[in-house]
Amino acid sequence: LWVGGRNGACVYHPSTNSFSALYYNPAESSKSRKLNFAISKIVVGKNDNVFIATSDEGLLLFKPDNKIGQQVTLIDGSLKMNHYNVDVIKIDDKNEDLWLFAEGIGLCKYDPKANVVRVINKNIKQGNCLIIDNEQHLWLGSNRGLYRYIPAANSFSDNYFNGNYRITDLYIDKSGVFWIASDGRGVLLMEVATKKLRPLLSADGKEMLNSSSILQIFEDDEGRKWISTLRGGINI
Repeated sequence: LWVGGRNGACVYHPSTNSFSALYYNPAESSKSRKLNFAISKIVVGKNDNVFIATSDEGLLLFKPDNKIGQQVTLIDGSLKMNHYNVDVIKIDDKNEDLWLFAEGIGLCKYDPKANVVRVINKNIKQGNCLIIDNEQHLWLGSNRGLYRYIPAANSFSDNYFNGNYRITDLYIDKSGVFWIASDGRGVLLMEVATKKLRPLLSADGKEMLNSSSILQIFEDDEGRKWISTLRGGINI
């Protein structure tokens, strides 16, 4: 079990009920360093490679046959960067592409052959969450709203919201409905076909959540939505 937090990351070993620290090799040095900085997210990719999105140290790659991770350099034209902040990371389950969002830089993609991160689009430079729909389009939630990215055209849509909505999480349920978590405006739903937004309300039009600041949405095997909130606990 890989665990990440504000002060680094570690691995939990159930057989011994113990934790072990994680180390990585910086791109500009062969001397290993301990992971003792903020972790945004940890995902498992192709061939059981583990990718860790970090603050300042960018993307780290841990291969299953190596206990020491490797810092992945970001390529922006002729510029190479090893110190960048990865806010969001998402793996496309269909073709196993790894997408990420670098703060102040833009949308990026991991190149497994060259083992580098390449900047793809710099039109939007801030993001909180990414999700991929059945048409292989990316959806980006940011502090300003919701945008759709079409890879074939390398372009973002206009904001789907009128005004600034801070989007904190995106989820597509088993019926194909978008669940959009916001900070201050609760949960909004969007039908994929119509792209029209509506608030999450009961059958009689009443609010269903005890907080309008939503952190994350999860759907279990029974189709129930677990909604974590700020100062309002968990709603089901």
